[in-house]
Amino acid sequence: MTSTEDGPATNKLLGVIACAGAVFAADLCLPLGYAVGALYTGVVLLTLRLRSPALTWGVAALCSVLMLLDMGLSPLAVAWQIALSNRLFSLAILWLTALAVVLKKNADTALRQALEGLDAEVKARTVDLRDANQRLELEVQEHLRLQDAVKRIAERVAAYSGSDYFRRLAQAIAEATGASHAFVGELLSREDAVVRALSVYAEGRTEDNFEYALRHTPCERVIANKDACVFPESVSREFPEDRLLAQVGAESYVGVPLLGPVTREVIGLIVVMDRKPMPRPQMATALLLILASLAAAELERMKAESRLRRLSQAIEQTADLVT
Repeated sequence: MTSTEDGPATNKLLGVIACAGAVFAADLCLPLGYAVGALYTGVVLLTLRLRSPALTWGVAALCSVLMLLDMGLSPLAVAWQIALSNRLFSLAILWLTALAVVLKKNADTALRQALEGLDAEVKARTVDLRDANQRLELEVQEHLRLQDAVKRIAERVAAYSGSDYFRRLAQAIAEATGASHAFVGELLSREDAVVRALSVYAEGRTEDNFEYALRHTPCERVIANKDACVFPESVSREFPEDRLLAQVGAESYVGVPLLGPVTREVIGLIVVMDRKPMPRPQMATALLLILASLAAAELERMKAESRLRRLSQAIEQTADLVT
């Protein structure tokens, strides 16, 4: 019971006690034999206005004491056996009424608690639904941004091929992800664990290509697991022996493999790095995974073109020897 309810509840209890006193005074003034004792039942019924079942039992006990006290103080108007029967009957009715009142209070309390629990559950579910709706809206926005980024990058590189294609691709990836560094690399040898950069974009400009030893680097995980490797922060602390990370001052890293369209073997990778933590690593990863298939297809095309060129040269050399 709150403090705001204490005053009204106390007044109600005092009113019930006053009614009990009035019935006691009326019963005291009348001779035994009159059914005044039955009025105490009405006093017990008044406790319906009080929440506590204990108060109902207390009022019933008080009325019982007053009823028995009246029996000893009031003059007899009928035979004492009849007067005693009337009192016992009144006491039985009084306590049955008290029991009924308490049962009703308990039922009301259970119903109130059930309603409060239901209300709390509805509020909790409402909050959950609102949170789920917000997450869904964010996911939809991320998906739309991803679609837009893929479309814009595809349009930027569509007119190019070979080295120009990868140079434009690295630049577009860096700008779309907000990363300071991006490169596309070709796996030269699994045994030697070396990657050769096909294009490097760093701090807003194209840099010279390089060869990169994979041992003790996050790129080694990309190649070994054939899956994305993501470090939204602290990547340099995870790979203290990686000279490239130290040179860049990288804090975050996302790398995805380039898988051959036919063999599904790793033929290269795409990497973005930044000097600060990456705010949306999931979006960057999803973007690179989509673009990896395009880059892998172009890399395979370049390799096939190179093989055809070497074969053509070999045929020409053979023809020259024959002639």
